[in-house]
Amino acid sequence: MESRKSLSLRWIVFSLICVSMLLAACAPAATPAAAPAPAEKTEAPAVAAPAEAAPSAPAAAEPATGKKNYTICQLNASLAEPWNVQMDEDIKAAAAKYPNKDFPDVTVTVQYKDAQNDVLRQRAQLEECVLAKVDAIIAGPIEAGPMTDPIAKAVDAGIPVFLVGRGVNGDKYTQYIGSDEFKLSYAETQWVVKNYGGKKAKVVYLQGLMTSSPAQERFAGFKKALEGSDIEVIFTADAKWDESAARSEMESALSRFDKIDVVVGANDPSAHGAYLAAKAAGREKEMVFVGIDGLKHEGQAYVQQGIFAMTIIDRTGGDIGLDNVVKYLNGKDIGEKTFYKKAILLDKDGQIEIDIPDSVKK
Repeated sequence: MESRKSLSLRWIVFSLICVSMLLAACAPAATPAAAPAPAEKTEAPAVAAPAEAAPSAPAAAEPATGKKNYTICQLNASLAEPWNVQMDEDIKAAAAKYPNKDFPDVTVTVQYKDAQNDVLRQRAQLEECVLAKVDAIIAGPIEAGPMTDPIAKAVDAGIPVFLVGRGVNGDKYTQYIGSDEFKLSYAETQWVVKNYGGKKAKVVYLQGLMTSSPAQERFAGFKKALEGSDIEVIFTADAKWDESAARSEMESALSRFDKIDVVVGANDPSAHGAYLAAKAAGREKEMVFVGIDGLKHEGQAYVQQGIFAMTIIDRTGGDIGLDNVVKYLNGKDIGEKTFYKKAILLDKDGQIEIDIPDSVKK
C-alpha cells in the first residue's frame, strides 16, 4: 500500500499538469506576430516611404520674379538751355517705353538733377547719386576738367556713367553719346563759306562756354572751315551757350562795327540772342544768323520764319543714352565707347544729312 507521502506527491504533479492545460485553454487565440501599429497621420519623417517625384524646379539662380527696377540719375548742366530741356524730355519719353518687347521685365526710374550751370552743385549731385548706389548715371558735365575726377570715382565705385552731349578729360567713363562737335561746326561754317566766300564777309562768332568740351571742339571746327577763305572774323566772344549773354555780347559788337554780314552762333540761343540785339538796334536786315541745335520750336522755327538762314539739327541723344544704359545693365552690346549721332543741316532749300570726312580734322 502506497504511503501517504507518495500519494501526495502524485497529486501535486497531477494538479500542476491540469493547471498548465487550463492556462493554455484560457489564453487568447493566437494572432499573427503583432505588426507595428498603423502610423498616425502625421508628417512623415525624411526616411518615411518614398514621396512622389517632385516636378522639375526652376534653376536655383532664377529669382522668384524676373523684374528689374533700375534707378538712374540724370545730371543736367542747366535747364536754362532749351537743348538741355529737350534732353530731359527725350530721356523721359525713352524711360516710359519700359517694359517693352526687348526688355519685358525692366522698369526705369529716373532722378533728374539741374546743376544750374554751377560746377560745385553738379559735383555734389553726382556724389549724392553715388552714395545712393543708383544703377547708372547719365551726365552732361558743365565743364570737362572739374568733372573728370568725380566721374572717374563713380566708375571706380561700380556705377556706369554715360556722358551725353558733353565729355570729360581722359576715358574713365562707360560711353560718350553725342555729335562730332568739330564736324557740326565745320558744316555750319562751311555753309557760310559757300554762301559768303569771295565777298570778304565780316563775321561775328559767339562761342559756347569755352571751359566745356563741345564749345572748344566747335570753335576748332569753325576756324578750320574758314581756312583759305577771304572771310574776316571781326568779333569773337564767349556767350556761354546763353541767349541773354549772347545778346549782351552782340550789343558790344554792334557798337563797334558798322558792317556785319554773318553771325555764327555756337548754338541757336547764341544766334537768337544776337538777332534780338540786332533787331533792337534796327540792323537785323543787314546780316544773316546761323546756329546749331535745330530744336523744333527753336532753330527749325527760326529758319521757317526767316529769322535764321540756317541751323544744324542736332538731336540730344538723351533717348539713346537711356536705352544704352538698359542694354548695358542687361549685358547687351552698346557699340563703341564713343557713339556719334547723325546731324542734319536745314536751310531755306530743305534738309540734308551732314557727311563730313574725318580727314577735315587733320
